[in-house]
Amino acid sequence: INAEYMGKGWYDHIKKYWNDREANVNNPEIAGIDMKESNQFLGTFFSDEGRHLRKALDLGAGVGRVSQAVLLNYVYTVDLVDQGPHFLREAKNRLGVRNRFGKYIVASVVDVELEANAYDIIVIQYTLLYLTDEGALQTLKNAQRALKPEGIIFLKDNLPLDPTRFQVNRDSGFNIFRMAAQYAWLIREAGLKIVKQERQNDWYADSNPIMMFALKRVDQPDEL
Repeated sequence: INAEYMGKGWYDHIKKYWNDREANVNNPEIAGIDMKESNQFLGTFFSDEGRHLRKALDLGAGVGRVSQAVLLNYVYTVDLVDQGPHFLREAKNRLGVRNRFGKYIVASVVDVELEANAYDIIVIQYTLLYLTDEGALQTLKNAQRALKPEGIIFLKDNLPLDPTRFQVNRDSGFNIFRMAAQYAWLIREAGLKIVKQERQNDWYADSNPIMMFALKRVDQPDEL
């Protein structure tokens, strides 16, 4: 799924789409369901014990809903990356003093420059579906370099309705629903491995399924 297949205007369209959207959570009820299962999944790796020593990164952070409802349960500070400055302004308002040490970085997740070996948890949620394979792979490589040796990358994204073929939507936001095997390939190529994956249970039967992955660097043991 490369840039030539998508067309040169793919990223331009996506950037315009998100720049034109208001900085808010579209459906709080759906967001609540989503965050509940994300918390349960990450809770198998982390607890609030030692939270004051951990640092997280939210790639494609939007208005900071994942940082607010999930990450700050497990870390003392979060750095947020998004290409939309209006989203990060809203995120900063939402997180307030809870994230007073965090950075709000206006950048593409593909091109952002990150400190190496800096983060205990990195979240990439509903972000790779807007990227070509090259962009998704580069984003995962960025995350791999920024991850502490013992850290975890939490990847969460939609799968296609038909599990045997990827799905491209060219309406509104433009997105790609990749097969689980395609994610496995991208993860492997980025120097990462899957230590846990789980399908979100509480979801709508007629909607694209959601998969959650816990990733570690390939040179690390599977256990925390």
